[in-house]
Amino acid sequence: MKFKIRIVLYVVILTLVTTGVGFSADEKTGLAKLLNLGLKRNTNLKIAKLKLDNAKVEFQKSKLNNLATQSQCSKMQANITLLQARNQYYKTQSQLVKKLITKYSKVLLAKQNLAIKQKRYKLEQIRLNKTKAQVDKGYKNNLALIKQINKFQTAKFDLEQAKNNYQTTLRELKFMINQIKKLAIKFKNLKAPQIWQIAKKEVLKIGTANSINLKIQQKNIKLAQQELKKAQQVLTPKLDLKKLKNNLQIAKLKKDKLKQSLKNSLYTNYYQFKQAIKQLNLRRKDLNQIKKNYNLVDKKAAQGLVSPEEVLASKVQLLQTKYDYQSAVINYYSQELALKTVMRLEVEGLINGFSQE
Repeated sequence: MKFKIRIVLYVVILTLVTTGVGFSADEKTGLAKLLNLGLKRNTNLKIAKLKLDNAKVEFQKSKLNNLATQSQCSKMQANITLLQARNQYYKTQSQLVKKLITKYSKVLLAKQNLAIKQKRYKLEQIRLNKTKAQVDKGYKNNLALIKQINKFQTAKFDLEQAKNNYQTTLRELKFMINQIKKLAIKFKNLKAPQIWQIAKKEVLKIGTANSINLKIQQKNIKLAQQELKKAQQVLTPKLDLKKLKNNLQIAKLKKDKLKQSLKNSLYTNYYQFKQAIKQLNLRRKDLNQIKKNYNLVDKKAAQGLVSPEEVLASKVQLLQTKYDYQSAVINYYSQELALKTVMRLEVEGLINGFSQE
């Protein structure tokens, strides 16, 4: 499989979000542009790209050099260096995209959590006023009032923490993209995914075939073989020959070790992906049930059969369940992207699982 520079890796998220992020009063954009800014301004990615360009130059030079003066070992070493540079560039890019998405998701959830804490604060305030009135009328004692005051104070503290957390996560996101302008961000939830269907055997097969590290190690084996063959063709001390033979065995053992490590990584990511699917299904069921309960309470409220306190309590429960579901959606997308990255799929493969809604 050809090694492609996966600049458009971030496109996988384009259809996941319907969001507006304002970089100025009259300009709005979504997560795609946010990722674009991060990829454009990241210093580590710039360095990795320049190193990749240098490796390409050296590889071309090795091909153009006169065969009489350029050994096969030197050309193979240049090829290995190029593969390593491509591998590092892809790794740097994918890690950056993952970090940006993680920061973005944290801001999204922090904003939702803030909405929950605001409603809960209002609910506990209503309950405190209600308890005070009941104590004044002798229906409840001071102990009940103290308990409710503590609940109110806790809700107030949680609200302040939620505000601080939202501002902190927002600053961290801005810092990652080196954005100086003030960001007016309006987030909307990630949409429910269409589950990616793939078998464990296929994950192992594709991941092994696409691994650059395995390709590099295979070339290291060939390089060790050529060095040993070259030494055997001339007068070489036995100890030096033994060392070269050992180097060949080391290269083969490293490949076996690398293959096993890759297999474990693929299976681990696949297991986490399947767990994310289970969690998503459970959270979806919870949300559907809570929605039914809330709609029932809302209908009763329209008929004057329930109090505003009960309606607000039901609303808080619904917001919390929506938060839990959104967390499961984010986790699913994160695990799918992580699995596809370990499998080192081409851009088309990465986009495929995310383009359906």
